[in-house]
Amino acid sequence: DSAAKLASAKRNATEAAENDLRVKQNIAAEKTQFYEEKKRKFEELDGIAKSKEASSAGFTDAAASAKSACEDADLALIKAKRKVATIPDKIDAYTQAHPPKESAEERVADADAEMGAVEQ
Repeated sequence: DSAAKLASAKRNATEAAENDLRVKQNIAAEKTQFYEEKKRKFEELDGIAKSKEASSAGFTDAAASAKSACEDADLALIKAKRKVATIPDKIDAYTQAHPPKESAEERVADADAEMGAVEQ
């Protein structure tokens, strides 16, 4: 019974970790889309800025600010991708650190041996 509880707990932990992974991957995908949109807007602004004369200090400052925001967005995207990439390793490490005490096959063999001893 405790082995079944342990196996159930392990399944629940694995499912929770997999759900967590899916949620984090969805968040990373949303962040990726958001940052790519920001980058596209920056590139559009940057293109406009390059096509205009640099005499407009306010426009140049806005483009520099947008470029800085885009660079920050790129860094945040890299960090988010790195975090998501480590999740499968964390799941594997947890599973290896908390293995079930006996496999189902071992429990069946033990039960068969006990039944054989009782019959004799």
